[in-house]
Amino acid sequence: MKVAVIGATGQAGSLITQKLVAAGADVTALVRNASRLKVDVPVIEKDIFALTQADLAPFDVIIEAFRAPEGQEIQHLQAMRHLMSLLEGSPTRLIAVGGTSSLYIDATRTKRQITLLM
Repeated sequence: MKVAVIGATGQAGSLITQKLVAAGADVTALVRNASRLKVDVPVIEKDIFALTQADLAPFDVIIEAFRAPEGQEIQHLQAMRHLMSLLEGSPTRLIAVGGTSSLYIDATRTKRQITLLM
């Protein structure tokens, strides 16, 4: 199974990418800045809004872990619409990961820990 992780250099995306690689998955990172990658995987260096059908065609699963810039959270909706339009009619599955960097467990702004079950 070929998996692409959009946002593979971010908090959630990098952890997802690392876990997939450790599990032996065939992973490609789709990122804006390949120099920030923490694992050695194939990479497509493009903005999420510049991705094309041809970029996504080789993958069985696309994991979207895109983080919109602060104050521009509407980009989450725009990104999902863009990806859904590119994947319409294809057998590729799209999995969206919600943002984790702003999740706090108390008033002192203690962040939640991320745990992936594979």
